[in-house]
Amino acid sequence: MAKSKRPEVRVLKKMMNDLQKYEAGLKNLEDFYIDFDPTGDGHTITINGYKGDSEKVIIPEASSDGMPVTAIDHRKDTDPFGLKALFSAGDESSSFAECTGLTSITLPKSVVDIGDDVFSGCSSLAEILVDEQNPVFASDDGVLFDKNRTTLIKYPEGRKGEYAIPDTVIEIISDAFGGCKELTRINFPQGLMAADCGFVGCEQLANIMVNKNNSEFSSIDGVLFDKEGETLIRYPQGKNNTDYIVPDRVSCILYGTFFECKNLANIIFPEGLMRILDGAFRFCEGLTALSLPMSLQYIGRKAFKGCSHLKTITLSRKTKTGYRAFEGFSGQLIYRD
Repeated sequence: MAKSKRPEVRVLKKMMNDLQKYEAGLKNLEDFYIDFDPTGDGHTITINGYKGDSEKVIIPEASSDGMPVTAIDHRKDTDPFGLKALFSAGDESSSFAECTGLTSITLPKSVVDIGDDVFSGCSSLAEILVDEQNPVFASDDGVLFDKNRTTLIKYPEGRKGEYAIPDTVIEIISDAFGGCKELTRINFPQGLMAADCGFVGCEQLANIMVNKNNSEFSSIDGVLFDKEGETLIRYPQGKNNTDYIVPDRVSCILYGTFFECKNLANIIFPEGLMRILDGAFRFCEGLTALSLPMSLQYIGRKAFKGCSHLKTITLSRKTKTGYRAFEGFSGQLIYRD
């Protein structure tokens, strides 16, 4: 009579069979890093990295065995099922971020959740396409929106030239235009109500234009302000001017307004300016001297950090300064009073 297999051998064989089934079921996702998310009746899949080498990527709607792909996000820190070690190999990626060779990506109808900054650093990405049956997202001329096209989610970083935001858009989410190095001009529509206007890394952006009937924003010589012209929101990084006169009505310069505007060598501030907020002039390397008005009440944290050629700063003793407002400055402070 033949002896039965030892229990541990049977367990090991079952584990190997299960692993082979999992691998077969995920065959169409082998170019992606994935996580499994438990639901009430099974699991869904989150795409959180790409390890393939294709320029054009079409995300599958489901795994080979029918498990739906519902989200794109950064790699999670937790893994309750211990599955990453089984199905992810090599360096872990942070979603599609820094996939510099990627030119096109297509989202299936099943993807209903996209994390922040998942396409950041995709410097060649020219289009983000979406299945027309997707209930949450939409694509218009390769730009990613919510389904109703009222929120602009991501403008592909590889696009060139100017862009007119569609009239349906009322909101631009954080960093939607971040890293768009070859964007040269942008036009705000009449109905735009809210926008993260950092435009960080938009090195060639020279003009931000606003529909004259917009109730929230205005533009003066391609520079972005609030409607009343009292708050300076964003000076385009790609402007070639070496000198800039801040308009008389301005009382506040917002966070990061002149971030990395390296061409500027001289800025004239008006009496009546009251606040310069955090990081407003960070890495404005061309500035050599500052003459700040007596009206200035507050300078935010690291407002002038990285202004490496700054030699003199003239200001009032009454002006309060935030944490390391002049970080790295080793020149001369001159007080007017």
